[in-house]
Amino acid sequence: MRAFVGLPLPDDVADDLARRAAGAGAGRVIPAESLHLTLAFLDDQPQHLLAALGAELDLIHAPAPVLRWGAPDFLGSPRNPVFALMVEADPALVALQARVIRAARDTGIALPATRFRPHVSLLRLSARDGTRARERLQHFILSGALTGLAPVVAEVLTLYHSRLDERGARYESLADWPLEIAP
Repeated sequence: MRAFVGLPLPDDVADDLARRAAGAGAGRVIPAESLHLTLAFLDDQPQHLLAALGAELDLIHAPAPVLRWGAPDFLGSPRNPVFALMVEADPALVALQARVIRAARDTGIALPATRFRPHVSLLRLSARDGTRARERLQHFILSGALTGLAPVVAEVLTLYHSRLDERGARYESLADWPLEIAP
């Protein structure tokens, strides 16, 4: 089963980001219900390893990180680029991501060593979108459409199942773990 661990966004924040992204005039907007911050992409895993990972994630008691928005950027491969809103790598977020990676590896899930670049993907682009789409997105960035966003507390850690179909990726929550909210 194709899976990942991430932080879902509150509905009002996700709706706002999707609405703003729709004004870009380029790419395919990622639906609000799919917006999240990935902590660990697990790829295809057997159910028994995901169950074992769930038991490890039960043991994580971590403070809820505050997501502070950075600048938009282009990420991904040339074949599958995305337009994303970067998130500042604050200590609580980095520590949580490291604990999730460690939990996955402790259960036998092999993960490649990659640099953590926290972000929320807003638009999917294709290689055929070309420079015209990037030019539109540069104008969109300069318009300030993604500025003035308030920080968000990520209250829940989620294990997702990712299904690919003709419309793109669809995410289903398999399990949630509340994070500790500071008083």
